[in-house]
Amino acid sequence: MKDFNHVVLSGRIANLEKRGEDEKTYLIFDLANHYFSKKGEKWEEKTQFVSCKIFSSKWAESLSKHLEKGIEVCVQGRIVVSDYVDKEEKRKISWYISVTELLFLKKEANEGVEYSDHIEL
Repeated sequence: MKDFNHVVLSGRIANLEKRGEDEKTYLIFDLANHYFSKKGEKWEEKTQFVSCKIFSSKWAESLSKHLEKGIEVCVQGRIVVSDYVDKEEKRKISWYISVTELLFLKKEANEGVEYSDHIEL
């Protein structure tokens, strides 16, 4: 049986940044995702920030003009995990979602978008 690594997550764009140059341009952003957690007898709404990256230079360039903080999207992709040793010789683990599809959830917030609301990267 093959391993399965597929994530679907919705939320609002936060901390959007375009990085790299030319054919190596990519987007990195946090997706603010709300969830509920029980504390004692009460449920509290909490927010988690999930790191996402779009590696397609073509889409990174185009989407950087239309994505902005607060826009609701749904992303699909896979989890990428990496580990490394920091300057203090401590092992660190980081992870992000490598986005393969993006769906705008609120069309009116994205006037002027020239491509479909559902984008396969």
